[in-house]
Amino acid sequence: NMYLVASARACRTLEADQDTFSAAVRGPRATMTRAMGSPPMLSKDDPEHAEERRVVNPALRPANLRTTWRSAFERNARTHLTTLRERGPEDADVNRDYAAPVAAQNLIDILGFRGVSVSVMQQWSHALVSGISNLTDDADTWTRNDEAREAIRALLDDLIPYYRSHPDGSIVSAFVASELTRSQ
Repeated sequence: NMYLVASARACRTLEADQDTFSAAVRGPRATMTRAMGSPPMLSKDDPEHAEERRVVNPALRPANLRTTWRSAFERNARTHLTTLRERGPEDADVNRDYAAPVAAQNLIDILGFRGVSVSVMQQWSHALVSGISNLTDDADTWTRNDEAREAIRALLDDLIPYYRSHPDGSIVSAFVASELTRSQ
């Protein structure tokens, strides 16, 4: 079953009754699990969800976002506002020149994907989102998805040793410092 909820109260009701409203999706609609290569946190119920959420919670708390990430996010916004201005009113595209690259750079920063360019992050994000929504089981979509997922895994293979000796406030660093296994 799939549910659409539109209020905070309904969200709390669903969250409190995981027997009726399980996050686990199986069968041909389990495209998120297929796209990511294993069940992601969003497709898990407690206690598995809570265990993984415990690891990332500190990085995503409002106070940490303000103290650790605010300056990076402001820098990213300023950088791409400059690009928007340079393009001028005739050529500027708010999504192409500002919203998409700011979102990609912020994601790079908070994940801790050192050395990844905005364009590569946008490609990976697009490929994974397309895979997650690939209800028609399009082979080309899965190919692009799988290539992105494998590139991310290769990046993580490089980043894990780095974050063991250089921990920071990023999500990858938090996972490296945790006791979770690689498959989690």
